[in-house]
Amino acid sequence: NVAMRYLRAVFNLAIYEYRDGNDKRIISNNPVDILSQSKLWRTVERRKSVLKPADLQSWVPAVVRLGDIPERETGAGKTFPKLRNGAVHGDLFLLAAMTGARKSELLCLKKQDVDFDRKTIVFRDTKNRRNHELPLTKSMGEILNRRITTSDSLFVFASPHNGAVPSNFRSSYARVSNLSGLTFTFHDLRRLAASSMERLGIPHYTIKAILNHKTGAHDVTGGYVQVDEDMMLQALEKLETFIM
Repeated sequence: NVAMRYLRAVFNLAIYEYRDGNDKRIISNNPVDILSQSKLWRTVERRKSVLKPADLQSWVPAVVRLGDIPERETGAGKTFPKLRNGAVHGDLFLLAAMTGARKSELLCLKKQDVDFDRKTIVFRDTKNRRNHELPLTKSMGEILNRRITTSDSLFVFASPHNGAVPSNFRSSYARVSNLSGLTFTFHDLRRLAASSMERLGIPHYTIKAILNHKTGAHDVTGGYVQVDEDMMLQALEKLETFIM
């Protein structure tokens, strides 16, 4: 499906860009459209993997220790290396679990969008094309302050060594798996936040507001429910306590 979407985009560009000497389109139809017409797109089941509450007892300590030098025998440094940006990855994972924020939102977060005076954080130009503001809990503030003060980059979650924003988390996933026996994806942390808030009895519309999900046009009740900052803060504080 992904490959065909890329191919469709290439053809759409070619249809509008390439013309002959008479300004007539060289390509008039997108061949990938046959997949929609004939209903040939592959059905992809939605992922349902999520960390369970009992998993947090081993997952959280493993994540917190990502910046530590692992216990190892002499000469085993290559097998069990210190992760260069392990502490950055650990804080990133924890904040994702505490907020349900998407990976792209966290990686694009700039220091100027964290306001410690107002105790707010703003994710800009999110997936639904709008800015998303959340109140800061105590632990969220501690994580953000730690990241901001250890790097000269414009971005919050940047390497203290070269200022680069991390892109490869493979070694950190492997380290957490070795320490806790658990495997997870970044989006599992978003599902963890959502499921945990549901478990804690947090109202549905407050969960939607924290996850930055739009209320559908046919959801009349959702149009009336206004979730304010205090409601989100109370929910995030409950979530923080549950995760930690």
